[in-house]
Amino acid sequence: MKLPPLPADANEKTQKRYARLERLIAAANEFELKPETEAYIAEQVGSISGEGKQFSRRVLRAQSRIINRLAQKEKLTPPKYYTNLWTGLGMGAFGVPMGVAFGSAMENMALISIGIPIGLAIGVAIGAGLDNKAKAEDRVLDFE
Repeated sequence: MKLPPLPADANEKTQKRYARLERLIAAANEFELKPETEAYIAEQVGSISGEGKQFSRRVLRAQSRIINRLAQKEKLTPPKYYTNLWTGLGMGAFGVPMGVAFGSAMENMALISIGIPIGLAIGVAIGAGLDNKAKAEDRVLDFE
């Protein structure tokens, strides 16, 4: 897949985003992808146009959409994908309910904050385990 040319007035931030997208596409091409996924990536790359901030935003949007598609349809993930995902999920799904339970049990709702670090730890542990599993199965895109 060929990316559109980088505008001449691109700042350093845009250049870094563009280079990261190039590395992502190169890493994805190392795996055998479904034709639908290849077409989706080509569509996202084709949607990149514009100048200045608009170009930079479209590069970032295309990159995040490609990563999400690769994770969902092809089970290919960037490094620490699951850790980043499960950190927030752990705090929200485990930490807050545990904090409410502690606060209710002790009749002191100030203890609600105790659950958040517990949920954080649970989320990081689950995410790290899934990241290690993905690495063992060689499903990690190395483009960082």
